[in-house]
Amino acid sequence: MPLYYRLRFAMALEYLLGSADRLSRKLQSSFS
Repeated sequence: MPLYYRLRFAMALEYLLGSADRLSRKLQSSFS
C-alpha cells in the first residue's frame, strides 16, 4: 500500500473517531 493512501486512510479514520467522540459527548450531555 503506498504511503499516500496510508496517510489518507489514517486521516479519515482519525476524522471518523473524532466525529464519533463529539457525537457521543453531545448525546451524553443531552441525556444527563
